Amino acid sequence: NVAEGSIFDSCSSPLASGLFEGLAYDVVKCGVRHQLPNENCTSAIRIVPGDIVSAALTDALVGAVEANVPSCPTGATGTHGVWYSFEGTGTPMLVSTCSALETDEIGFLAVYQGYGCDILECPVGSSQLSYCPGYSGGSSILLPTQPSVTYYVYVSGWLGSSGSSDLILTKFVEQSNDQCSAASELAVDGSPVIGSVEFGQ
Repeated sequence: NVAEGSIFDSCSSPLASGLFEGLAYDVVKCGVRHQLPNENCTSAIRIVPGDIVSAALTDALVGAVEANVPSCPTGATGTHGVWYSFEGTGTPMLVSTCSALETDEIGFLAVYQGYGCDILECPVGSSQLSYCPGYSGGSSILLPTQPSVTYYVYVSGWLGSSGSSDLILTKFVEQSNDQCSAASELAVDGSPVIGSVEFGQ
């Protein structure tokens, strides 16, 4: 039963049709969109290094206002998404949605910097790690940060996308020998050298 005067955000195509007392009718499925708290940049949820938050996109995003965001070389955006923000510390940060689950529908990740949502800019020196070693889906962006500068993270998908992905913010720890000039010397006496390269999850 539908109350008179009910307003819906979206309805499906007719699922069935019929005739009742001489009146033709269609059966449709309608729904009311529930707005997510961080659909807009101005209401971005603040995160800090070490946080793991669930960035969820549901069918409730159908009808949400498409975000007007700049296009950056390191990052990609869908039509609708959710926003997070963090403050720079002067050290590199790794933003990641790498997951053991397939996240193609919500796999778009972009990071911006700025002193307000109306002046978003592409971070200088950022690089996208288009792969997630050991994971099925997601992406990662590594960027240098400046103290007291706010960075905005946009996790998005296409219109009607559904699903969720963990968003992880990690302080990137540079290795002591990550530059050629600081290469570790190897002994020639047969002693094994154990090393590893680990990317933030």
